[in-house]
Amino acid sequence: PFYRDLPGPLLPAVANYENPLIECETNVNSEVFGVYRDEIVPAVCRGGDDGNYGSSSVCDVMCLQALSRRVHYGKFVAESKYRAGTSDIGEAALSGDRNRLMELVTDLAVERDVISRVRQKAELYGRLEVGASAVPRIDPDVVAGLYERWIIPMNKRVQVEYLLARAKSAVS
Repeated sequence: PFYRDLPGPLLPAVANYENPLIECETNVNSEVFGVYRDEIVPAVCRGGDDGNYGSSSVCDVMCLQALSRRVHYGKFVAESKYRAGTSDIGEAALSGDRNRLMELVTDLAVERDVISRVRQKAELYGRLEVGASAVPRIDPDVVAGLYERWIIPMNKRVQVEYLLARAKSAVS
């Protein structure tokens, strides 16, 4: 949008990949918004008014979109687990057993690894280099706790709802 008369692209267009997901109405964006507004922002921001409303709004939208994407990637995770062929997931989905599905999509070792990586990234990227030392701008334990308490559970709920919808579509 900033230049005119640019040459044509040198690289071929990226191939169109088939969407592996079934049509599914699963959407937890209202919950993502509520958690962001009521839990995440108060946990990571200082109180007060800095007057940067425009910049804050842009950053809020970017954060909400990233959180939504992360949570809703659970659909792809669920599809992968379904295609892995374990009959337990298919049977639990067909019977509508949400509790059993939640057990089946839960992998505590993977969750611990994710939380550990989140904490490490918050330590690395959440600091401000001041001279020869680094000053933390955000507490890595707070970020890890938000993931553990909100992001991972919402992702798993999306997985369960997707699997239930997938079972319904397979029956119809």
